[in-house]
Amino acid sequence: MIRERFGPEMVVEGGRQYASKSKNAQEAHEAIRPTNLALTPELAAPYIDERELKVYTLIWRRTIASQMPDKLSASTTLIWSAGSDRLKTVATRTLEPGFTAVYLEGRDDEDEDAEAKVPDLPEGSKGSVATVEGVPHATKPEPRFTEPTLVKELEKHGIGRPSTYAAIIERIQEREYVDRDKDNRLRATRLGETVCDLLTTHFSTFVDLGFTAGMEEELDAVAEGRANWRDVLQKFWSTFDPLVLEKAQSIGAGEFRNRASEEKCSEGHPMEERLGRFGWYLACTLYPEHAERKSLSKVIGDDTPSGDTPTLEGAGLPCPMCGAEHGGKMAQRRSRFGWFLGCDRYPECKYIPKAEVPAEFKLEFDALCPVCGVEHGGKLGPKKNNKRGTYFYSCNRYPDCKTIRPRPSGATHAECGAVIGKDDEGGICTKCGARVTLPEVVVVGSVIAGGEPDPLAWVPKRPRRGAAAAGGDAKAAAKSKAKPKAKAKAKPKAKAKAKSKDPAAEPVAIESVAEAPAEQVETV
Repeated sequence: MIRERFGPEMVVEGGRQYASKSKNAQEAHEAIRPTNLALTPELAAPYIDERELKVYTLIWRRTIASQMPDKLSASTTLIWSAGSDRLKTVATRTLEPGFTAVYLEGRDDEDEDAEAKVPDLPEGSKGSVATVEGVPHATKPEPRFTEPTLVKELEKHGIGRPSTYAAIIERIQEREYVDRDKDNRLRATRLGETVCDLLTTHFSTFVDLGFTAGMEEELDAVAEGRANWRDVLQKFWSTFDPLVLEKAQSIGAGEFRNRASEEKCSEGHPMEERLGRFGWYLACTLYPEHAERKSLSKVIGDDTPSGDTPTLEGAGLPCPMCGAEHGGKMAQRRSRFGWFLGCDRYPECKYIPKAEVPAEFKLEFDALCPVCGVEHGGKLGPKKNNKRGTYFYSCNRYPDCKTIRPRPSGATHAECGAVIGKDDEGGICTKCGARVTLPEVVVVGSVIAGGEPDPLAWVPKRPRRGAAAAGGDAKAAAKSKAKPKAKAKAKPKAKAKAKSKDPAAEPVAIESVAEAPAEQVETV
């Protein structure tokens, strides 16, 4: 395959064999590789989708590259001496591409593979300065870890094993200790930094790289039969358990839920970072006298608000209820249903503006409630399901009237005079449940006839919770009691037939039959 596709110079005679650099590599999972190298990505393309093709191409190229020669490069270094100053230039050029002809790994540094060109000058050559141009350069910090570079770092320190690397990286993301940026680099979150601070302060021995690597060595010894697992656990537990018990009594929640901050509130008071149910936020240290809050990003230094926090219109304006008297301002707050505007003096002021209904859900006409509209004037209108973020239509007299119907169409039913709703199946009367054929364009106020009333149309399809459910359970229990049990056979004093092994045995006359009391009946 390699000879035909890339030429004979790309073939390594005898094939390439690799020695694992990781300890206990035999515990790792089997490599992912194509079952047939002749099935190239070009041949597989018609049978798989675009996403699957990208994955297969990556696996196929990596497998082929593993059996190709190394990349051969030449490095040229020019050192210019100008008095006491020395200028150095290093350039690298590729002589033989080797495996990079088919596979090239990603790089953390975009300029890592850039090739500089320098003239081929003999030693001792002299040159003249044509121009002098100052180019600013900054020392770049080490790039953030990606998953592959993090695995290499774990290998370097002897932490983890090939079979556990994926689980380690998955776990720290599940617990939100790190997240990914747009370039798939891993960034420590505020929660992750807090956990690190807590562990390094109180459990420094157990989170030390040397201790972790040493524990891996001891576990390897247990796996290989060179150490007793009870002795290893006893050695660890005898120091770890007393420390946990001690710290459980001495560490307060405020030590890791509150962090100092340089931010100031609108009144100039210092603020501190706090960890709440929905993440980190800034709060005034004079809470509850001044309950000003600000949302924080998940990652320190990230200007993007945490969880794509929206910029709600009206934030920072005076509170309509208490702003004039107490100086309350509208602030962005977050609940389990999402972001909303509320007074920053909560709980003293519980003002929350009503959310604006999107134009596509508004009704341009009045739709009387089919249950209480005539008697009490109830009307159907859009309401938001805060949990799901969707809209439905219910009576505006809730909770006195809990009627919910499909979106009103603007037409009324000729037979009962109620508004006609529109669901996925078409038109339906919101009162009698009759199915009605609606025109493509419904004229508001029009009257449409037809359809047979359906008395079960608005009957709840599933039992309601609470009292209704309890009532249903009571009825079920009553039915269960009312249902007669299978009659148990009473023990007669004299049997109708005498049991005998002889099939020709004569029947015995019955003297009397007595029924046993109910509590004495035996059942099998």
